[in-house]
Amino acid sequence: MDTSHGSREKMELARKRMIEEGAVCYLDARVALKEFCSEVQNRCREVLKSRLPDLRKLTNLKLDEDRIELAECPPEPSLEWASLGANLQLKDHHLTILVTVQWGSEQDKSLTVSAAATIYTRSKLQFNRAWPKFKTSRAEKYDDHEIYFEETLPPGGIGEFHETLGKMLGKLIRAWKAAGGLKAFSG
Repeated sequence: MDTSHGSREKMELARKRMIEEGAVCYLDARVALKEFCSEVQNRCREVLKSRLPDLRKLTNLKLDEDRIELAECPPEPSLEWASLGANLQLKDHHLTILVTVQWGSEQDKSLTVSAAATIYTRSKLQFNRAWPKFKTSRAEKYDDHEIYFEETLPPGGIGEFHETLGKMLGKLIRAWKAAGGLKAFSG
């Protein structure tokens, strides 16, 4: 009697079951991740939409809510790093306003979650003009293109991220107003 054959059959059956169960779990996890990302982006959009009157007043621009776009970086969020949110491009001024929830970090892959409100400049010259005016408001900078306010969310605090995000966007708007509005980026 060959017991190794029966053992191999049991092993193959166990492997087959693991693959079948794993496929179901994987697909369920992908659907859940997609739903999570969508919910975060929609809440970010709502935060940005709620501050449109302040942004209109600050910039003297007609800013419609239909110009708010959902943002995701990288295109497929990972467990190591991702940024989900919404943005509003001020194309004629080469600026983008972003509100995002981020986890991890490109540099150190730490597992922190934060909410940030950012002005992204497409031009280093614009950044160099504006940064000294924002520095006094305790804004942060990244890569000579981003001026932002960010707050790390406490453990278990992601469910209320939209409140923190609203606070960060409020700080950004106040700092931008103190810096001179759009003039801060043009000279």
